[in-house]
Amino acid sequence: MFCPNCGTKNDDDALFCGSCGTKLQDKAVVPPVDNDFKPDIELVQAEVQNGAQAYAQPEEQTQTYAQPEEQAQPQAYAQPEEQVQPQAYAQPEEQVQPQAYVQPEEQVQPQQSVQAGEQTQSQPYTQQNIYGQPQMPNQQNMPEYQAPGQQYYAPVQKQKPPKKPFKVNKLAVVTGILSVAFIASIVVFFVVGKNTFSAQNVATDYFKAIINGDWDVAYDMMDMEESDFINKDMFVKAVNGSDTLKVNKYTVKASESSIAADAVIKYRKRGASSDDELELSMNKEDSKQFLLFDSWKISSDSYTVSDFTVQVPSGTTLYIDDVEVPEKYIDEDTDSYTTYTIDKLFKGTHTFYIETGDFESSKGTYDVEYDEDYYTVDSIKIDQDSQKEIVETAYGYMKQIIDAASTGQKFNSIKDIFTDDAAKDAKDEYENYFASEFYAYAKDDGITGVALSNVEADVESVYIEEGEVFISISIRYDDANTGLTTDWWTGSLKNGSASTSGSTDMLLKYVDGKWLIANGYSIPATISYNNWF
Repeated sequence: MFCPNCGTKNDDDALFCGSCGTKLQDKAVVPPVDNDFKPDIELVQAEVQNGAQAYAQPEEQTQTYAQPEEQAQPQAYAQPEEQVQPQAYAQPEEQVQPQAYVQPEEQVQPQQSVQAGEQTQSQPYTQQNIYGQPQMPNQQNMPEYQAPGQQYYAPVQKQKPPKKPFKVNKLAVVTGILSVAFIASIVVFFVVGKNTFSAQNVATDYFKAIINGDWDVAYDMMDMEESDFINKDMFVKAVNGSDTLKVNKYTVKASESSIAADAVIKYRKRGASSDDELELSMNKEDSKQFLLFDSWKISSDSYTVSDFTVQVPSGTTLYIDDVEVPEKYIDEDTDSYTTYTIDKLFKGTHTFYIETGDFESSKGTYDVEYDEDYYTVDSIKIDQDSQKEIVETAYGYMKQIIDAASTGQKFNSIKDIFTDDAAKDAKDEYENYFASEFYAYAKDDGITGVALSNVEADVESVYIEEGEVFISISIRYDDANTGLTTDWWTGSLKNGSASTSGSTDMLLKYVDGKWLIANGYSIPATISYNNWF
């Protein structure tokens, strides 16, 4: 079929013109081909000789090849008086395409004839199909017309190339898929990250660490300003003694602001009939997680106390949880005691003890729970074997004093068993009171021998004063004394004896690795008051 718009021949079953794209099925009608039809060659030749445009339609049906008036070329159809030769259209019979331009005789409308010497405006070269519809010539069915002495070229419409079928660009498809996947991954990353690092999720993870006893994990989630007593080791020591929560269920609800967040955790312990609550405060960090998400830390106020004080004897060294407390924490220091103030300390169970010289106190434990709470360490630990040795030392000192007096020795012979502070009082007590009761020292009637029995001794107390360790010992005994006394009738000396029970309190001080008598009145005075005469 032929296109009604541009005249291009198309396949009979074509839906659109292959040249201009005009829809064909509704507009074009393909006539049946009459193979027996033969054009009237004489008619064609006659019309050509008269200068007519054989197949032009009336002027109102002229199609798109009419050019503006100023562009008209009159010589296209007007020739000087010469007879138009019909050879342009007189083709051999087999070359004539009757369907293309031969119309039924009654539809041929001759145009104005061109007279010799008369200029005419060229008309567009058109042709009609057998139904009288205009059809533009094309290179396939337009015969050349050549007048004598001049070449004529019919206007030819440039055929548009057929549209190429759409081809899929595989690279573009792959790029598009990857772009969509990338955008989706960013959205998922943002949503998951925002949920993972939210205040509520941080509070939930923190509570899970507590109920599982993962104290290292819990500490890493806390906002801690570390010091000598605020660090992971101290935290683990403080909470290790705490009972692990056994929880059946719990809920976490958190509310956030621009700088802080609060969380309330309701939970129920196993076997309990009511819920407990844990309130947490959280601080927003300046740094971001992955440069995008807020970073939350649990406030340390939930697990610390402020201004905890410990009082110890002066001159001793304080230890908290086996960590020596530096002197910078000393708040007050007197002759009797020293006070330490710890600005921050974890809540929980802590151990306290002191050291001085070769001794340390027993380790006391205390549950720290409140701000401005306090604890006191006022004694040291002396084990039973050490106490027994000290008691034997004290008893030996008592015997040494008695032996010196009973043999008439001066105080200097026993001076080394007293401290320097106690020696002066001890000398006066020995020479003026104790030794004078003995015959050998006084050269007069007096005690000549002392036999002790049923000796018992106890440690009454151990204390520290100005960094010095003191121990008080009570010695109890029975004694049987012998001696010389003057007979008041005869004035001569005579033997005598007496027995009694007595006790002596002896205070010892630890000096340079040994125990010395620290009280000058520790002389066993009871012996001197034996009323045996």
